[in-house]
Amino acid sequence: MPEAFGKFRDNLVLSNQEVCRECNQNLGDSVETPAVRGSVEAAYRFQTRKLMGTKKLNAAESFAKAPQDRVTFEMDEPGWDNAKVYLEPIEDGTDVRIRFRPQIIVQFDDGHRRAFCLDELTNPQVLKGASAYRACAESEEELKVIAAALEPLGFPVVWQEMKKLPFNERNTAKISVHAVYDDVSRRLVAKVAFNFLAHLLGAPFVLKEEFDPIRRFIRDGQGAGAEFVSVEDRPFLGEEREAGNWRMTDAHLVGLERSKTNAVLGRVSLFNMIHNKIVLCRTDPEIVDSGQIPAGRLFSWRTLEISPLLVWDAHNLIQPPEVLAQRRWGR
Repeated sequence: MPEAFGKFRDNLVLSNQEVCRECNQNLGDSVETPAVRGSVEAAYRFQTRKLMGTKKLNAAESFAKAPQDRVTFEMDEPGWDNAKVYLEPIEDGTDVRIRFRPQIIVQFDDGHRRAFCLDELTNPQVLKGASAYRACAESEEELKVIAAALEPLGFPVVWQEMKKLPFNERNTAKISVHAVYDDVSRRLVAKVAFNFLAHLLGAPFVLKEEFDPIRRFIRDGQGAGAEFVSVEDRPFLGEEREAGNWRMTDAHLVGLERSKTNAVLGRVSLFNMIHNKIVLCRTDPEIVDSGQIPAGRLFSWRTLEISPLLVWDAHNLIQPPEVLAQRRWGR
């Protein structure tokens, strides 16, 4: 499990003989960092706080550095919904504050609304069918910049009284997070599953040619990601499959199993949110039935401990009873 999602006690690590340092560093830069900061899990990761940051980078700074091409933030408050915002760390680095981007929120004739930042206001056609608009800005200077962008598009600029974001007792505001799910996301979870397989069965096993396609995808991004990694609606844990949207845990879940055709499958669910199924090998790599597959681990970021997932039935991974009891009583 990458340290970005928890510095677990007795973490499952591979030896230097099993890991190419150059490849690992390249994956860290090209896959782990953008996926860790630019994903749905990144928002949940920020809420946990203690999982975030290093000595050089605290929690707020890391979250605020979410790549703009992967994560966007919008206001989710009455009257301010759809407004595009960004985050910046507060002075002591313990949290983030919301900042508005200079923009207009347009009401269209068909009833829908959309926010446009300045770099999107270059073609009059994007405002075709607009019936009204209002500007979101943090200063008079920004209002002048917005007016200058609108005038060439044929929109008269008439400002009314500037309104401030309503204050509430919490001194907070709700925002919605929009994140992409792409091959960077898929390569991250595939790496977690593949490393767990290597930890369980050893490097000689995962170096078999049957695993060449998934290795090339993880390392170099070769192949169609959707053919290797897919998202399932069915929860990872057997107990949750009849529980609707209710979760029994928000720990990270990692598992391995065999398909009916003897393919090797991985399952990874960070924070038990998105249930990823990874095809590690489509053909039978002659796994000796040693009782090691199916297998799984629960990574609790709350306690920083790793627990085995018990196998009570083939392809049905079950949490240890003591973990279930703690979570049920805890709610």
